[in-house]
Amino acid sequence: MRRRPARGASVSASLAAEAGIDQFIDIGSGLPTEDNVHEVAQWVNPKARVVYVDRDPFVVEQSEKLLRGNPNTAFVNRDIRDAAGILGSDAVHDLIDLSRPVAILCVAVLQFVPGDGEPGAILRSFRDAVAPGRHLALSHPVPRSSEAAQISQTYAQTRSQLTFRTPEQVRELFDGWEILEPGVVSLHQWRPSTVEPGAQRPGSAAAENAGFNSVQAKPCSCAAEPGAQRPGSAAAENAGDWFCCAIGRKP
Repeated sequence: MRRRPARGASVSASLAAEAGIDQFIDIGSGLPTEDNVHEVAQWVNPKARVVYVDRDPFVVEQSEKLLRGNPNTAFVNRDIRDAAGILGSDAVHDLIDLSRPVAILCVAVLQFVPGDGEPGAILRSFRDAVAPGRHLALSHPVPRSSEAAQISQTYAQTRSQLTFRTPEQVRELFDGWEILEPGVVSLHQWRPSTVEPGAQRPGSAAAENAGFNSVQAKPCSCAAEPGAQRPGSAAAENAGDWFCCAIGRKP
């Protein structure tokens, strides 16, 4: 069971505001939090459509409760490795028009796919299914933190083993995608992008804590598995250093 923070929401806000994207497939969505992708995307554009994908039974249960009554959202109970099953699902067929602009979000999920799981092939399957001009956003842990070994050992004791990849290896995952500026960088370095000057979504954590006027590349706990990051630990304080992110566009 995985609780993923709001980085996916930040990316969706950026793409919705800057690229006019109103369709999102959020793969490995994790447990619902505040400022979920659909909440932020539909704040920018009330007609935005979001399909969440995860395979954890508890995530499925909680997400379906959250999405009840929202006709522009749906949930698919699939593994990221099953690209054909995801794209061929009723939810994607009913809500997402792959011939139109769409963003595929793989935020803090590919580290759970080992090398022999062929993460590059997984992303190529999604790439081949969408038209040119469509977007892929992902974040991934890189072995920069002094606690990387400890974090890996913690995950080794669970069913979710963690794979670190270098920035070069993350860049290779974008085979066939044009990586947008500023490239594959740490969360600290990721570009700010204005949603609307001074705008704040009422009641949101972002509005309460920092203002919802921009998508900030601030440190965030992008792999909040139990034990992976303790409050006050070097990993928690430097999450922006050991997680990198990038957005690609299919030429």
